[in-house]
Formats: sequence, structure tokens, C-alpha cells
Amino acid sequence: MGVSATTLNQFYQLFIQHKHVLTASCQGVNQSVIGTDTTNAIINCHLALGHVGKTGSGFFSLTGQPNAMGGREVGGLATQLACHMGFADGERELLANFWCVDSVADKKGLAAVDMFDAVADGRIKAIWIMGTNPVVSLPNSSKVAKALADCPFVVVSEITPDSDTAKLADVLLPAQGWSEKCGTVTNSERTITRQRGFIAAKGQSKADWWAISQVAQKMGFAGFDFANSASVFREFAALSAKVKQAFPHKVFDLSGLQHLSDSEYDHLAPTQWPIATAEQIGQRGGRQFTRGVFATPTGKAQFIRPALAKTNEASSPHVQVIVNSGRSRDQWHTMTRTGHIASLRASIPEPVIRLHPNMLATFSVSDGDLVTLESDVHTAASPVALARVVTDPDLLPHMAFMSMHWSKQFSLGMGVNQFLDNRVDPVSLQPGFKFQTAVIKPIHLALQGVVFGHHDPAAQGLCWQVAQTLTSGICHHIGFRSAQDGFAFQASAHSLLWSANVNGQRVHVQCNMEKGIAIAIKILSSARVDLALEPMNAFIGQSVDKSFIKKLHQQINAGNSPLICACTGVTDAQIADEMNAQFDQQSFHDGKQHVQFDKALDAMQSSLGCGRQCGSCHSEVTQCAQQHWQQALTYIDAEYSTEEDVA
Repeated sequence: MGVSATTLNQFYQLFIQHKHVLTASCQGVNQSVIGTDTTNAIINCHLALGHVGKTGSGFFSLTGQPNAMGGREVGGLATQLACHMGFADGERELLANFWCVDSVADKKGLAAVDMFDAVADGRIKAIWIMGTNPVVSLPNSSKVAKALADCPFVVVSEITPDSDTAKLADVLLPAQGWSEKCGTVTNSERTITRQRGFIAAKGQSKADWWAISQVAQKMGFAGFDFANSASVFREFAALSAKVKQAFPHKVFDLSGLQHLSDSEYDHLAPTQWPIATAEQIGQRGGRQFTRGVFATPTGKAQFIRPALAKTNEASSPHVQVIVNSGRSRDQWHTMTRTGHIASLRASIPEPVIRLHPNMLATFSVSDGDLVTLESDVHTAASPVALARVVTDPDLLPHMAFMSMHWSKQFSLGMGVNQFLDNRVDPVSLQPGFKFQTAVIKPIHLALQGVVFGHHDPAAQGLCWQVAQTLTSGICHHIGFRSAQDGFAFQASAHSLLWSANVNGQRVHVQCNMEKGIAIAIKILSSARVDLALEPMNAFIGQSVDKSFIKKLHQQINAGNSPLICACTGVTDAQIADEMNAQFDQQSFHDGKQHVQFDKALDAMQSSLGCGRQCGSCHSEVTQCAQQHWQQALTYIDAEYSTEEDVA
């Protein structure tokens, strides 16, 4: 695994021979135990060649969305003070004078992983959690859950009571969601944009700044009598003016925004800092460091020598794989906002671990099997994650990928962070999410399938259970190690039980009734059962008779086709049918040697509407269409080959 010496040398030559070189990186650089050194090494290369400050050159971190940049500006990290200040005496004195307090923090606070270690060992006895779901999002998340369960006082501000963290709260405060909030966000190119709530706040939900201010005032602290978010912003801008005056080399400056009225703040146009005067409001496209003067006391850039990287020696006798975790297309963070939306859940209904096809035999698994993921330092007490295997030839053979989104809220197997260790970068304190070794072991299920309608989540023998929201209800993907437990699951005197062969697969069906109405349908088999979930769920609430059973069997026989476009609900089968129709039409009019994929793709998208809504699934729609188009082309090659043989 890795890059050959020849390829690496070619890359170096390309890098040094071009005046404009842009290095774009995702979280694989940041979320690493050597993330700071890697970042500094990249910046050093661009500094050495004079790329920084030039158009189309330098280091560009593709780290998602606002408001990570804004969080750093206001001092939202434990490792710095507001307005990009550190903990030097002069910086601390400035902040103490501005806030009219005797002292401020003289050293870095605890970052997330260290903070929950302190909760676990009792150093922290009260904690207030806002805007995050650490029981899911942090590595070694079972340790985080236990720490919060044992903590004497846990306050959580949330928009839902259902998140894994909210369920451990002693006090649960109703927070505002992004569509209700009023404030600002800052993008990576320094543009500050007003965020305006577009729906009324629900119930008793309040803004985070308001909740903090109220608690601070009740605790006797002065300076928290903010009237609205505009007054909070004005104080922030005024502090930036003081910092710029005291430390002229710092670039961050919102001086021109410190006297905004409430109305001016409300109508503030997107504006790129630094903003020294009000006349600069609305400016865009400015570029820093164009003259080779940098944000240091000397004005010179600083090379920072990275440490020698240390690799972890394999500590497990088992064959391992390197696990990368990250986002999936249709979900957001820990799914508290998107996991209950049927169209977004349809594309990836269960937790999956993606493996290269060549690795299946190594781990004695097949596509669709259920497996556990264990740390390479696994002990009997260590947690494991559960996922279903999906093959992905685009991965490197010894790499695996699992979505970061899954949690106990949606899956009995919880999520990938269950088994990840909590090693961090020593400087940034970022956990190493993107590169951790794991051992994969198969789980042998006696029965697995889906239950629609009524469901008992605490039933005996369930080892796999994933809730999936549908347009008119919820279904549960289930699995049992014992066939006896599977057959006994929700069986009652009012259950109809039968088995049938469906496309060569033995399928067991159970229908629970109440007064002749179907209230639950359980479909089980020794292997995974492919079902069209929405049509199956539509049988719940219907009268059970011969016609019902006939239609149910027809639906089970129909199987399922994977969802490709979440916006329009278009499946693989629909794309296949349309591409084949376009192929036949072009072949008839233009001849088989003159068919055009781009023309067929455009016609297919026009007909089905897929890949043209939000754009996020455009590449997957195109890839799916290419696969079916290629299959059609192979038929042409086979035909001509046959004709030549006959000739």
C-alpha cells in the first residue's frame, strides 16, 4: 500500500516546476495523530516556493462548512482566547481590561477528549453540552457515555430529546435549531454572513447566547446583560478593534462593525474581513499576504519543522484493515436532524463497512454479511461496532470505510466510534478518526430480515436492530444468532406463520393481527432479504384475507432496487430501464456503432429528473448510468464477435 518512489518523484517534479500549485485536503490531514505536522509540512512546501498569497496557489483545507472558522474567531476552542489571541501576558491583560475582570485563563483548557477523561475520573463534576452529540461523535464513545452517566450534573441543550447525549442529561434545555437561530457564520475565505432564522422558534426553545447569559447573571457575573445577538456581535467587533490596536500584525479586524445598529446588523451584507471602517462593509475577494508580509511580529513567515512520524506497530495477531470514517452523502453528523427523513434514509438504510472485494476471503466474509469491528488492542471488555459488509472496488485493498453517523438512537450496533481509540494529535488535540487499524470478524446469523409495524426493541435474542424511517411509519432491520429466538420474536396466538421459496430463497413470514387487521409483518430468512420497504409497509393496517396474502407474496417476490437519487426517489432499476430504452432508440435510428452516452444520459435525466435537483447525487447517477450503458455495449461487442466468427 502507498505510492511508489517513481510516482512520488514525478509528483515532486510537477510541484516544483509550476508557479501555481494548489494543495486541497479533506479531513484526512486534520483528523490524524500527526495532523499538525502534516499541515505544517504542506505549508512549508508552499512557503518555500512562494505560493502563499498568489492566485490559484497555496494550501486549501476542504473542511466542510461554516461555522468552524467563526468558532475559532470568537475563541470557541479550549486552546485559544477570542480574536485569535493566545495566553501571553499581554493578550490576557488586554482581555481582562476589556471585560473588566481581575484575571482570565492563563493556559489552554481541556479539549474534547481530555475533557471527558476528566469527567470520567471525577475532576469535572458538572458539564453543559451545546450543539454537539459527544456520546456518538467522539472516539471510544462508550467511555464518554459512561463518564456522563456517572457525572453528578449534566446539562444538555438540544433540539431533540432522542439523541444519545440528551438521554444522559439531568437537565435538558430546549435549544434553537439552525432554521430558528440568528447570528453570523464565517467561511474559510473570511466572509462573514448573517444567518437569519426563517421560522419561529418552537415552544420554549432559546438561543444559546441567551441561555448562557441568563445563567451567568443568576450566578452573579456582570457584563452578560445582552439584549439580542446584535449586542453580542458588537462586543465581539469592539474587542477585535482593541486587539488590532495592540497587536498590529494580527490580520483579524472587525473595527468597522463595532457600531452597527440593530437594523444595520440585521441587514448586514456578506463581508470579508479585515474590516477597518464601515465603508468596507460588503467587500469581497480580498487576498492576504500578496506582498510577502505575514501575520507575525516580524512580518516574516515561519517554517515549522515537523517531527519524525512514528507508526504504530501491529499489536494484534489477527489480520487487520485500516479503517477510515467519514460522511455519507445523505446524512448529517449524528443523524439527529436527518435520520428521521425517509428519503435520506433510503439510500443507506443500515450501517455498512465498505471493503475491497479482494479482502472478503481474508476475513472469511461475503458481500452482505454482518461483521464486528474491533480495535487491534481489543480486550474482553472493549466495545465493538457492528456493520454490514458492502464491497467497493474503488478502495485500496487494505483500506475500509464506515460512515460516522450511526448511533444507539438508530442502531443496536451503535457506530464506528465505539471501537476507535482516543489517541490525539499532541498539538491540535484532534482525534485520529481517519486512520485506525481494526480486526473484522463475521457474525453468523441464523435468521435476519425486516419487521414492519409493531416492534419490540427489547425482545430476547436480537443482535442486529436498525430502525429506518419510512414515509408512513418505521421498519426495523433485525437479526438473530438463534433461529429459535427469531421464530419466537413477536409470535402470538394471533399470528399467521408460513414459509415460502422466493426466487430460490427460503423466506419465513409472520403476520400479527388485531381484530383481523395487520399490525406487524415479520420477514425472515437465513440470508439477507431484499424488499421494497415502502410498499411492504403499506400492508400494515389492511384487513388480512386471501387477497392480502396473495398481494403480500407478490410484493415479496418483486424484491428491491437500490435508491440512487434521494431527491427524486429514482432507483437503479429505473435508470437501467431508461438507459436501455435510450440505447435501443439510438441503435434503431443511428446504428449501434454510433450510439452516444452523453446524449442518452441527458435524455434519461430529463425523463426521470434524477441528478438535477441538489446536485449531490449527480456523480452517482452518472456512474450508475455508465454501468448499464457499458453492459449494453458489451452486448454489441458480443454480437459483432459472433458475426465475425460465423463469417
